[in-house]
Amino acid sequence: MTLEQLNRQIETTSDLRNIVSTMKMLSSVSVNQYMTAQQGISDYLSVLYDGFKALNVNGYLNTRIGKTSNIPKTLAVLIGSDNGLVGSFNKNILLTAKKTFKTYQTEEITYICIGRKLCAMAQFSGLNPAESFPISNTIEEIADIASQLLLKIEQIKNKRKIERVVLFYNQKEETSAVIQSSQLIPFPVSLFDTTKKRWRERAFPYISMDFHQLFLSLIHEYLTTLISQAIISSLACEHYTRMINMQQAEKNIDDSLEELNLIFAQNRQTAITDELIDIISGANSLKKKK
Repeated sequence: MTLEQLNRQIETTSDLRNIVSTMKMLSSVSVNQYMTAQQGISDYLSVLYDGFKALNVNGYLNTRIGKTSNIPKTLAVLIGSDNGLVGSFNKNILLTAKKTFKTYQTEEITYICIGRKLCAMAQFSGLNPAESFPISNTIEEIADIASQLLLKIEQIKNKRKIERVVLFYNQKEETSAVIQSSQLIPFPVSLFDTTKKRWRERAFPYISMDFHQLFLSLIHEYLTTLISQAIISSLACEHYTRMINMQQAEKNIDDSLEELNLIFAQNRQTAITDELIDIISGANSLKKKK
């Protein structure tokens, strides 16, 4: 390889490093953004839990929760990624869902995929999702996607007599990505058992509005918030995974640049030495002729 070719390769590799560094920085900023949003959603869920506890201590909640059959039909919502550079992000979600349902007692499993790439992967593996949604990279659109998804879940639930709905998504835990599952339906009434958890305030919660209207509003907000939380968690994990991949790519590029610069320096030194030898040899030849 000539010095000119080596120099072009070094310039190209340096440009690639700048691109990778920019992508790493953008992913880092996105991770912080989604983690902040996730904290806000967790705080809002705490408020919703207080509303359910208030209904429970007033003796209303237990009367509104139906029981499922021994082998209920299940709807699985898989949240993946439509972007690249995230490794086996979608594949792991699909494999985990399949593995989980091997241990479930379920009559039938219906799938909904969030993410076109995940949907294509699910179709290729023979799952045939009932519905698919694109995943947004902006926090402003996540609530709309969650509302649309909740409406579709309700339609499929009524049409196919679904009794259990489970979410599968990636979640960032310390320095790794962990796949989580969260049950949307049936409603986890055991969380609000007043025999285990008392009302944290001294004053007994008094509800002046209609219990049924409050219950329906809380259920809608609870399900929409859980879906939004899962999508945001998946996006935070996706950008974190991409940031780690870009960091590794950056390290590999730095190693390649170091090696290329070393080769360039060696070849350049060899070329200079050859030129000096040619000059000295020419000078010696001229002396001999004189």
